[in-house]
Amino acid sequence: MEEQQPIAGMVSREQLQEWVKQRRERTKTVPVQEQKVKMVLFSLAGVWYAFFCSNVREILDISKRTVIFVPGSPHFIAGIINVRGIIQSIIDPYRLLGLAREKENTERHAIIIHHEAFQTGIRVDFIEEVMDIPQSALQPGNEWAINDTLRELVHYAFTYRDRHVAVLDVAKMAQLIQR
Repeated sequence: MEEQQPIAGMVSREQLQEWVKQRRERTKTVPVQEQKVKMVLFSLAGVWYAFFCSNVREILDISKRTVIFVPGSPHFIAGIINVRGIIQSIIDPYRLLGLAREKENTERHAIIIHHEAFQTGIRVDFIEEVMDIPQSALQPGNEWAINDTLRELVHYAFTYRDRHVAVLDVAKMAQLIQR
């Protein structure tokens, strides 16, 4: 089969294909990997919160552990537990944050959080998910807070599955607890 010759002023098929290939190469978009942060999402009284995973030591199932009340401790300390030979304080976030409790004793998990030398456990109703979110999804969140204590502790907020999530600042929480 003979190759067709281009008519004067027209481009051959091969030339057109080469031009398209070169054009695609010039305009090729390179996907940029957006920086992500790992978060632990949890709920309290039906509201979603999160901690940065960099501030989470571990997540414990405390449903079968005895949280021992310590007389004379601050009102927001639920008690202490033994975690592999280490005595760990457990905070009642409803008391600390001034939240209304929907049901009594719904907390089945504790998130052990840390910042510098500070470490404690926070009781939570449910662990929703451990996930990566794009850094760009984080928005200033303290205007979202429902009370003054939360306004002080909410560092960022983002939307996930059509739910608003408040990211709690562990450093500020440590300051509040140690007052």
